[in-house]
Amino acid sequence: MYASVNAAGLHALPEGGTGDPDEALEEARTAARQRLELILRATPQFTSMPKSLQEEVVAGVVVDLIQLAGRARRGGTEAVLHLVDYAFHEDTWSSDLETVLRRIHEQWPPSVKRQMNDLYGEALN
Repeated sequence: MYASVNAAGLHALPEGGTGDPDEALEEARTAARQRLELILRATPQFTSMPKSLQEEVVAGVVVDLIQLAGRARRGGTEAVLHLVDYAFHEDTWSSDLETVLRRIHEQWPPSVKRQMNDLYGEALN
């Protein structure tokens, strides 16, 4: 939750700076507050969450899984992760893992796709 609120504020700041830092900070503060309100008012049921929150949850899970697999490989152990809960694959509500990952990937501009492939290429594939 903290990362989400912080990211909303940071993304509201103008690229390249501004001549009016007070206004920029107020816009960042407003964006952070709006994100916190969205999180606090959202239903806890994943399928009913706003898509942006679903994407944040899935991104966090995927990063954790990549780190887990990386630790195993660095330790010399082959890492194979199995997601066995049917909810990961049930696409009735467009909240299955594959659909959410595709939504995330489609939002990335080409420069981000290149950077993510450089960092997580094998895992992303």
